[in-house]
Amino acid sequence: MRNDLVHEGTLSGTKFPGKDAAACGIAAAEALDWIDGYIFSALQLGSPPSPRFAPVGFLRTNSFSL
Repeated sequence: MRNDLVHEGTLSGTKFPGKDAAACGIAAAEALDWIDGYIFSALQLGSPPSPRFAPVGFLRTNSFSL
């Protein structure tokens, strides 16, 4: 699911049995928090102070952008 989100920009919950919008929200939050960690690391800023994205923030969201 994360690969579809990051590389294709699509939520793929319907392709995976047992996955739903909540699972897609978790994948989206994890992917975006990973990107934050990567940028912090690349710029040698240490670790992000706290995760910025919560999985519940993506429930009932029809689209989002950075």
